[in-house]
Formats: sequence, structure tokens, C-alpha cells
Amino acid sequence: MNLKGGEDRDLPLDLTGLSRGLRVQGSGTVGGPAQTHVVEVPAGTEHARFALDAADDSADLDLSVYRLNQYGDTALVERAATESADEQLDLEDPEPGLYEVEVDFFAGSGPLGFTVTSFALNDKGAEGSFTAQPATAPLRAGGTTPVTLSWKGLRAGAVYLGRVAYGDTGRTTYVTVTGDPRNGPPSGTPGARPTVAVQPAYAVPGQSAVVVAKGLTPAVDFQIRVKGTNRVLASGRTNDDGGVGRLVTLPADIATGKQTLEVRYGSRSAGGSFTVAKLVLGDSEHSDAHAFDGNPLAAMTTAVRGKGTVRITVRGASGTYLSRTLAVDAGELGWYAWKSEPVETRPEKLTATLAVVADHGRTGQSTSLTWTPAAVKASSASITEDRAAAHTAKVSYTNNSEVPAFPTLRYKLTNGDLVLATLQADPEDTFTRSYDTTGVDRLDLVIDGTTVATYRNRDRAGLTGRPAMVEPFYTTFQRGGSARQHGGPASLKMTVTNRPAAYSGGFALTVGEGPEIYAGTSLLLDERIPVPRSAQEGVPVSRTVTVPAGRPLWATAYYEVQGPIFQALAVRRILVPPVATADLQPVRGSGSRPAFVVDTMPREAAAGTTASVTAAGLSPRERFTVRLDGRVVGFGRATAGGFAHAFVPVRHTHDRTLTVRVTGTGAGRSGETVLGVSG
Repeated sequence: MNLKGGEDRDLPLDLTGLSRGLRVQGSGTVGGPAQTHVVEVPAGTEHARFALDAADDSADLDLSVYRLNQYGDTALVERAATESADEQLDLEDPEPGLYEVEVDFFAGSGPLGFTVTSFALNDKGAEGSFTAQPATAPLRAGGTTPVTLSWKGLRAGAVYLGRVAYGDTGRTTYVTVTGDPRNGPPSGTPGARPTVAVQPAYAVPGQSAVVVAKGLTPAVDFQIRVKGTNRVLASGRTNDDGGVGRLVTLPADIATGKQTLEVRYGSRSAGGSFTVAKLVLGDSEHSDAHAFDGNPLAAMTTAVRGKGTVRITVRGASGTYLSRTLAVDAGELGWYAWKSEPVETRPEKLTATLAVVADHGRTGQSTSLTWTPAAVKASSASITEDRAAAHTAKVSYTNNSEVPAFPTLRYKLTNGDLVLATLQADPEDTFTRSYDTTGVDRLDLVIDGTTVATYRNRDRAGLTGRPAMVEPFYTTFQRGGSARQHGGPASLKMTVTNRPAAYSGGFALTVGEGPEIYAGTSLLLDERIPVPRSAQEGVPVSRTVTVPAGRPLWATAYYEVQGPIFQALAVRRILVPPVATADLQPVRGSGSRPAFVVDTMPREAAAGTTASVTAAGLSPRERFTVRLDGRVVGFGRATAGGFAHAFVPVRHTHDRTLTVRVTGTGAGRSGETVLGVSG
């Protein structure tokens, strides 16, 4: 090479490579399927190149490269689609891993042959003793400095890529070295033993899987089959290093259990094993949320695919907080983010494990996460009589966390109805507002399924009628659902009401089952509702839907605001704690007793685990006692807002339920709930 200098300086030459390219040959036709293969880009690769060489230079072939994850899912990285026959894609500092290379046949006649050469440029595994002489080029302004690049010992018939970087200039030269074609293709990696790897290790029928084989005979035809069958999942030619990489689709009728994908080449074969299951697990992550009292709320979100049963456990140094077996169904969603119910824990090292329950109760695939969550400052809440206006109560919520809080305001009407609306408390801020209590027996503030404040309406003159709703989005539960049938849950009627925002032309109303928005696979309502656009809020619009009793629910209203000087997309939301048929009974003797609400987390616990018990309605700093079926299991003092919390052990019992009772020292301050027990 001749280097022309723009200034006087000594320029060090930094060489990378030579890295041997892997060539894959194939053919296709216009209108036919694209031809694909998988290549591996190892860690430490500084530059990846994918070069497509068409056999017919009058044709038009296109080249695409996709990133493959460990589950066989693809994401486009780059595409080259010019009018020429040949294409090239270069990736600087690519992420290590598997990539799918795709060749499309846009124009041409007859079978269109091609060769794709893939390079992963790095110093690891470099061949040929790539050197420059001199190693530092003495440049002179306007002058020319000759540099000689040399190599030795390259494999016959192979093709290589190298790079010369010129000091700190940011300039580079890529060098391609092609072996003498008369020597034929390279003979593969000497001494390599055939190996086949299949990803993922667990898959459901019909899922994609990646097959990577090494150490086969170079440049020969191959087929990929499920061992023991004649069904061909993929075919082609091995690369010139004796490798195969393909993304295949598993048969929909493949049997569950251990399976082998077999690569047949010439008269030989090699196979890689994996497991087919009805339900498989993907990536997992833990939540960093916090309960009202500042303790961690532990939950695990895992990508799942298929249908089956899982066992979720959350353990800490103080014991087990959660152990449940649950049915999971991703439906037609492919991968679905399944989230376990949150459970309150102490601030200590936790391990959450999700395991698939296979046939006969055996444990199948499992995944675990370990982390140490910290506690935060507790939030506070209160509901008191608003003496400034008749038939009103003042609701206050102080959010001491660093994320928005969305407590639910729950109205229990004297006629039995339940009305719920979600409020928003900004981080490290206090929300205060007055609400109409006409016809209301009790008001509760609920967050994460826990009642944190409660208020009994003692205004006997205001115990009939219905409250005027301040919040524009709310749900109403009324009696009139169906009883339990064939072992399934009873159903309830839930009416969702939305008051359209000013300058909106409608909204998308969605109702689903699950503890969080879109946390379940079951959508109960999904409707686009147009409304006349107006400068004022619109007339409330309601829809009634049948929902399962005793299940967490959610509702959203997405809408667009197009005002005179602004546009915005917005959403209203409600998280609905489980509602049972018994919760809709009319209230008798309203106003005659203090409000006192007891909750447990989880609502169903395994024997031998630790449950979280809370109570709202105590006096400030009042002492309290927690009993399970009459046995004292916990005690403590309420907060300044009258909120009580205790971790209690769930004993082994033959009963399916335990009565949880929290008792204060004041007269009438006592309440109970039922804790389901499993195991």
C-alpha cells in the first residue's frame, strides 16, 4: 500500500485479523422462499461482514441480517436491497450471538445460485501472522510512504478479512485475501468432532428452534430431521468449515419429552437433544415495588409460552413468603409476560423460583432470581369527615415512594353496590380531595389489595341515594350475577363508566382479568366508543360486562385529546381488587359500628409459609393482636394513621381456611377475614 501524508508524523499501524470467512452456498427462484442460514458472531468481534455474491450478475438479490435470541425469535439488524446482484452488510462492534442471514430473490431467471461469506473480525483465532512493514509509517506532508502487508500459512482455498487502522485518525482499510481457487475449498477444522447444539433447551410444539452443527464434512448436502422420522425441517449445504446453522420450525404434532434433532450429511449423522414441553419458560425479572408500609413487594415476571401448571416460591432468610401452584395459559400470544402475585416481604435476601409442573407432579424446567430489596419510608393515608360540606369525606394519601401510587377508592353503598375509582398520588407528594358520601356506608382506600384507610359514614341523613362521582372513570358492581356452575367461579355484573374528556372524539374501553393492566390473557371487553368532540367534558358512557367473582380485574380507557393548541394521548385506569358475591349484600344497621377492615397477602397461603396481615381502622399508635383460628400469632402497634401490619406464620392444618382476626384495645375495634390454606 502507498500512504499519502497530509502532515509530517509517525503513524502506527494497528492490524486486526486475518479472520477466516465462512462460505455458504445455495440457490432459489424469483417468487420462491428466501434462503436463510445462521452464523455465530463470537464475543470480542470488532467488525462483522456479510458478503453476498450472486452467480448471475444480471440478477437482483437482496441481503438481510437478523439478530437471534436464545428462543429463536428474530429482530432485523440491517438490510441491503440495491438493484445489483451482489450485496454487502457491515456491522461495527456487533453484539455477540447468533444471526440469521437471509437471501431474497427479487429478479432473475431460472435457479439463482449464490454464495454468502460471513466474517467475524477479531484477534482471537486470527490466522496467517498478519503483519505490516514498517509497523509505524513515517509520513511526510505531500509524500508517499510504501507499506507492505504480508501473511503466511493460510488455508488453501479459504477467504480472509483483515483490517488496518491508522493510529488515532479513525481511518481504516479492510483487506480481503482469497486463497488460490485451484487448491479447492478448505478441508474444515482438522480433528474436529461433529457436534450439534439445539436452542432453546425447552420448546413447545410449533416453536422455532436454532440448530448449530460443527465439525461436519465441508461443502456437502445435509438435512435436518426429528430423529426417528422422515420429516425434513431444513436442508442445504454445509459451509466450507463443515458447519450448519438453521432456524427451523418444530412440528405442531411433535411429542413432548426428550427429542433429538438430527443432521444427516453424506452417509453420516449427528444429533443434538432438547426437551419438548407443553409450557416453557423464558427470561425472568423481579419487581422493585414497595408495599404501603415501605416493605418490599416481591413479584416475578417471566416470559412463558404454551399452557400448563407452574409452582412459584419466594423465600427469604426469615422463611417462605409464597408457595403456590397455578395454571398458566399464554393462549395464542406466543411469548407472554406472566407475573406472579406480589407478596410483602421483609427487606432481606430473597430467592424467587418458578418451576413448570410436569406430568405426574415432577418438576420440569425452572428459573430462579436472587436479589436483596431494601425498605423505603412508609406512606400514609386517612379518610375523615369533611366538616366543610354536608355528606362528604376528605381522602388524603401521602406517597413517600419514588414512583406514582394508584390507590383505589372503594365505596360500599348501603344498598349493597360497590363502586371503585382509582386515584393518583405523585411521588413524594400528598393527594387530598373531598368525596360525596351520599348513600355510602363505608369508604376504603385500597392499594396492592390491601386496605390502608377506612371510614364509616355516621351521617344518618345521608345513608340513602347514590354519591355524585368526582372521578371521571369508575366501576360499579351490583347484585344480579350467576351462581357458581360446574366448579367454576360465580359471575358478577360490572358496569364501567367513563366521562369523556374535553376535546376527545371517543375512547377505547378495555376490561381484563389480572392483578395489573394486561397482566392476564383474558380480555372481557374491548370496544372503541366514538363520542361528539366538545370543549367540555362529555356525558358519561357506561358498558356492563360479566366478570368472574373473586378475581382481580382491571379496566382502561385510552383516548386522544385534540385541543386548540395541543394534542395528547392519555389513559384512565382502574385496578379492581377481587370482589365476591357476599361483598354485594345490603348493609343493615349502617353507621352503628366503627369501620375496621382486615386483609391478608397472599389471600391463599401454603402451610408453613409466612403471610402478611394488615388492618385499617385502629386509633393512632393503638396496640393490636393477630390471631389465627383463635391462636395469637402476632402483635404490635398501629401507625399514626391507624394502620396495622404483622408477618405471621401459617401453621399446618387439616382445614382449607383459617380465620384471621385483628383486635385493638379500643371498644369495637376488631375485624376478621378468611385466609385460604393449601398444602
